[in-house]
Amino acid sequence: MKICYLAFSEKFLAPDGGFRHIYSVCSQLTKQGDEIHLFTKGLGKNIQNKRVLSISDGRFYVYQVDFPISPFFIGILSFLKGFPRLVITLIKTIKQEKIEIIHQRFWIPIGAGIFVAKLLGIPYILDVNAPFVEEVFYKKRVSWLYKLWRKAVFKAADAIITTTTVLRNIVARDTKKEKILVVRQGVDLNTFKSNPSLEKKLKEKYKLDSKLIILFVGAFRPWQGVADLIKTSPYVLEQFPNARFLFVGGTKKGIAFAKQLGTSLKIDSSLVFTGPVNFSEIPSYIALSDVTVAPFNLEDYPPLKELGFWWGPIKIFEYAYLGKPIVTIGAGELPFYVPNNVAGLLYRSGNVQELAEKIKMLLRDVNLRNVLGTTGKQRVERNFTWQRAAQLTRTLYHTLLHKK
Repeated sequence: MKICYLAFSEKFLAPDGGFRHIYSVCSQLTKQGDEIHLFTKGLGKNIQNKRVLSISDGRFYVYQVDFPISPFFIGILSFLKGFPRLVITLIKTIKQEKIEIIHQRFWIPIGAGIFVAKLLGIPYILDVNAPFVEEVFYKKRVSWLYKLWRKAVFKAADAIITTTTVLRNIVARDTKKEKILVVRQGVDLNTFKSNPSLEKKLKEKYKLDSKLIILFVGAFRPWQGVADLIKTSPYVLEQFPNARFLFVGGTKKGIAFAKQLGTSLKIDSSLVFTGPVNFSEIPSYIALSDVTVAPFNLEDYPPLKELGFWWGPIKIFEYAYLGKPIVTIGAGELPFYVPNNVAGLLYRSGNVQELAEKIKMLLRDVNLRNVLGTTGKQRVERNFTWQRAAQLTRTLYHTLLHKK
């Protein structure tokens, strides 16, 4: 099959979960025999030349679009100028490459993708990873207008993919539930591997030999719970003074705040911050840890608290696949990904002392860590892989083409 995947909100090879999701699914589709034409956010020119990626036996083409694609963050004149150009580019590409399906990632799109799909009579799939309107326009008067627009787009799509059942239920408020397919995120079983040599170097670099390592990986957004984990550390260090809290990722601002908090609690010597790292190094950081943590705090992100925890965090699957026990909150689908006392330990969001107790429970029992880690790895291998996500997506493609 030939698929046009539209991801205008994402930069090509961006170091975040959004692009990782897109790239992982597209890569697996290509490996399974499909041809992908991926449109992403541009880097300074209107339309750059196609970039061909050699992936298995298939073909993967990337187009970087740099003219206005959304009326919400630009002037109306720029939008009116950019929209026709984008439509013409899509029509030309689709006809020339004999595209069979348009698959678009949802992020306040202008409707070019669905407009072209309806014009040319080809199936249109919307990939919804968040409700967005409630986030971008939280408690703003204009939100009702964008909700109407979103409802129209959801109804017009031939099918919708979400990453969790919670998100499916949110989307179902605006369209038929039967046309929504849940395709969960995961890991690539063939490429997400640690490097023992790199692990050794990292331990030496950050002086982690003979230490008990509690790991967090993320962008340091407020709701990701970095502050909660740092506030937890004094309770843990009181019993395990040789423990180290390893924070991988983050922004300059986020890291500066975290360091300041650590200094105020007088535990800064037990906190290690790597800053942003290459994605290829993430498996090695996870592999050298003893306990992994995803301490989401719902209070720091009202839309999540009001609508429900709709995320399916990729790092949960990455932690588990490398055989590490996980401590996270019992919200949304997290208890399904990390069954309590089966693949990890759950606690109540925002409860710092409870988080500390869960971490200490794992630090004092290496056998428990191994059992939970092994079970978690097995669950990921069976249920949460990019290979499986691509298979489910391909099945949906075939169903839509058959209906046509």
